[in-house]
Amino acid sequence: MNVDNAKIVVLISIMKTDKLFFEFVYKERKNVSISNVAGVRTYTLENEKDVNRFLDELKDKLMEPLDEDTVIILS
Repeated sequence: MNVDNAKIVVLISIMKTDKLFFEFVYKERKNVSISNVAGVRTYTLENEKDVNRFLDELKDKLMEPLDEDTVIILS
């Protein structure tokens, strides 16, 4: 058995005995473009209120595709 096959066997063994690790490996992954989240519009941030409003919008847009077993990958 070569090293790569041994690593796969160990990985499968861990997944069969460790439910948390198994669930981590099989979470759904969604690629989300930063430009899709931020949008194409221009933001003018002049004070803390503007920054908070911008961050709230980003949070809402990031929460939309996020499910309990989903991992968002920003690119």
